[in-house]
Amino acid sequence: MSLLIIGKNGFLGKSISLTCQLLKINYFSFSREDWKHFLKHEPSKWLKDNGVTTIIFAAGYSKRFKTFEINSIKEPSLLSKCLSLNLRLVYLSSSLVYGKQKNESLSSLKENLICSPTGEYGFYKKIIEDFVLSHNSQNCVLRLSSCIGNEKSSGLLKVINEKVVQTSGKFIEMMHANTTRDYLYIENASKMIIEIANNKDCSGIFNIGSGKGYSVDYIIREFEKFYNLKPRKIKFGKQMEEDPLKHVLNMSKTNGYLNKTLKKEIFEQNQIKLYLSKNKK
Repeated sequence: MSLLIIGKNGFLGKSISLTCQLLKINYFSFSREDWKHFLKHEPSKWLKDNGVTTIIFAAGYSKRFKTFEINSIKEPSLLSKCLSLNLRLVYLSSSLVYGKQKNESLSSLKENLICSPTGEYGFYKKIIEDFVLSHNSQNCVLRLSSCIGNEKSSGLLKVINEKVVQTSGKFIEMMHANTTRDYLYIENASKMIIEIANNKDCSGIFNIGSGKGYSVDYIIREFEKFYNLKPRKIKFGKQMEEDPLKHVLNMSKTNGYLNKTLKKEIFEQNQIKLYLSKNKK
């Protein structure tokens, strides 16, 4: 039994491939271009001969976008070809599909909630999810929280590093509001993804996150402590229209499919402190 990872050069795909290697799990990994070339030959025979039973699709569009950019997104055609092979497929989606819940006091987001995406990206991902799940009852959709790691060139932690570590001044001025998010270090995300992908009993939707909420002001203070910086006052901006104030994943369903060692390893860790310790220069 082997896994096939599509998107080996991306932030997630690269980490999943490396984690498979470290855990000595049989796998193959292709870039998008590798996959296009591969499909020109006899893909079904090769997959069967090499014992590939599950495809992890990590080549999806991973950035927020506006409607005028839709024609540049090539994911659907690539995904449809993967689905046509009729293997079990694990699709890496985003927790942004949940959008803003009517009851914003919800402590955490469960997979059975009605999704109400408010931005183009979340709406798009929800449509792709439905497409994947309707194609094969064995397929999985993994809704990932915000994955963090030193190779990610964008995101809140990059902004905080610039504002807190690289910039001096009386205040720390943040563009957006003091929201709370679920963050998960990339290596932990990869281990969880592989655990679900290797379990044939897993199908449907699963959350992939830490189950903990980290507010922006908390993260800023952790950066200050880590770099031995004097705390400064923080000025926050307005809440982004498409983002909820609190966005934390309920991990009870996913936890039921993780081994005890992995659960302890991941959920007893502070993901922000882990990120800082891994990225110490």
